[in-house]
Amino acid sequence: MDRLSPDDHILRPVETLDRARTFLRDRLGLTELLSRPGLACFDMAGVRLILRETGRREAADTLYFGVADIFAACESLTAHGVHFPEPPHLAERRPDGSEVWVAFFTDDEARPLALHAVMAPKGRLH
Repeated sequence: MDRLSPDDHILRPVETLDRARTFLRDRLGLTELLSRPGLACFDMAGVRLILRETGRREAADTLYFGVADIFAACESLTAHGVHFPEPPHLAERRPDGSEVWVAFFTDDEARPLALHAVMAPKGRLH
């Protein structure tokens, strides 16, 4: 049997494709790779995020976006209209001393999204 490879596609249902496209492109700065009726694809650092319009709001798992500097990323996204209800916080301290920081926000359908960054101790970049 062939070994399974890491995910390189994620399918996310959306109520309204145009609204979701605008949010991902204009607020998060993702590159749109393709758009056709009922479907759009965005690049997430080599992973394709595929949006499929369903006409209804559906629950969805949290998508985590890796960033190098979580504080700068939050500041930049806030300037583009993204709301973070709480500032970034420490989620994990690893045995090597590095820290995992996260910040949560929502998409245009109020579903969870998050930023995460692995940083040196005390919030310095790793």
